Amino acid sequence: MLRAAAPGLVCGAAVGLVGLLNLARHALGPVPTLAVMVVAGVALVYAVLRFGYRELHDEILGLFRRNHESPGAAESRTS
Repeated sequence: MLRAAAPGLVCGAAVGLVGLLNLARHALGPVPTLAVMVVAGVALVYAVLRFGYRELHDEILGLFRRNHESPGAAESRTS
């Protein structure tokens, strides 16, 4: 069970790290700081998945690609 929960725990820790680093450096103002935190959090989670959990990364990308196909392609695949 821990093996299944590990990617979520590691990604959560990465986002927590971004938040802690933000507490140490809060000089941009509220809105720019929030924007930087969101971008940094997403980038760090992507890097963790890409380099630490490659199979999960590829599976998630496959889900996004399948959801963003043209409607005609999805219909022809199910027929």
